Amino acid sequence: MASLSPEQMWLVRMVKLGFESSILDSPSFYKIHFINRAHLLDDVLDFARAGQLDYPVALDLTNYLYREDHYLPWKAALSNLGYISRMIRSTDSGDKFKNFLRRLVSPQFDKLGMESQKGETLLETLQRRQISRWACSAGHGPCIKEAVDKFGSWMAEGDPDKDNPIPGDLRSLVYCTAVENGGEVEWRFLRDRYEHANFSGETSRLLSAMACSRDASKLNALLNWSIQRGSIRKEDSTVLFKAVARREEGHDIAKAFLKEKTQDIFIYAGSDPFHVPKLLEVLASRMNTPTHLKEVQVKEGFGNQINPCWDRGMNPELPSQKSDALPLDHPPGHPHWSISIRLTS
Repeated sequence: MASLSPEQMWLVRMVKLGFESSILDSPSFYKIHFINRAHLLDDVLDFARAGQLDYPVALDLTNYLYREDHYLPWKAALSNLGYISRMIRSTDSGDKFKNFLRRLVSPQFDKLGMESQKGETLLETLQRRQISRWACSAGHGPCIKEAVDKFGSWMAEGDPDKDNPIPGDLRSLVYCTAVENGGEVEWRFLRDRYEHANFSGETSRLLSAMACSRDASKLNALLNWSIQRGSIRKEDSTVLFKAVARREEGHDIAKAFLKEKTQDIFIYAGSDPFHVPKLLEVLASRMNTPTHLKEVQVKEGFGNQINPCWDRGMNPELPSQKSDALPLDHPPGHPHWSISIRLTS
């Protein structure tokens, strides 16, 4: 293999992927070791990300996951699918891709549920957590209902600052889901808990969950808190900005805030040289065109900080979509692979 040219190495790898894919997409998939199944999913989705394989082909391979129970292949797939989701946010394909994710993870959630079971292994616990997180974020009804019910039980406690019935490993998910699908009551409940919390891990979790609101006025209020001395702990300032910027509803709001409050942010950051780059990096991770770059370059003072963040956070511009095939149309991959996947609303 060492004597092969890069092009020949690529062809060998693609042929190997094609062979393994045919096994993976069959009842005999378990004959491939779970680590190799994870590698295969990661490789196929990486080839698509690099434009060397049609995305519909790569996504078609993930359909085998309805048979898959192991944490690692799911982790490999969902990490890559998360990248796609970030890149096509606020596009015509965004809702269709969300439907695709919901159909993918719903059977696993329905089988596993949200709460850990006695005697389960660490990998089973990790699988339950990641599936629950993706099921709720993709809008799976039973997941949202369970999270909202758990949050309601906490709200009904006589002393919610002392008594919290939500399992510790589910709190971030439950808090966020309840706020995202709730309203003023849920958001203010968390704000009250934040004001009484004295554990740094819990305060960060509460702030991040408050940023799950769909209400633009609340997201702006949170961003203003992030630079008001005395409103929150300084170490939570970047946590709060990142929490807002990572949300589909909050990204553009956070970007506008950064442009409008440039001087205030620099004053708040003081001598901390890493504060502003952290904010820029989380924004850049969800931006994928030169136009996006220009939008955050226009403010004086960002010139020497934006490009390194862009290099770390930004991904290459993705080709425009030409059809309903999701998520993107890339140059053809392997000539013998003609599977396509189309997602419906």
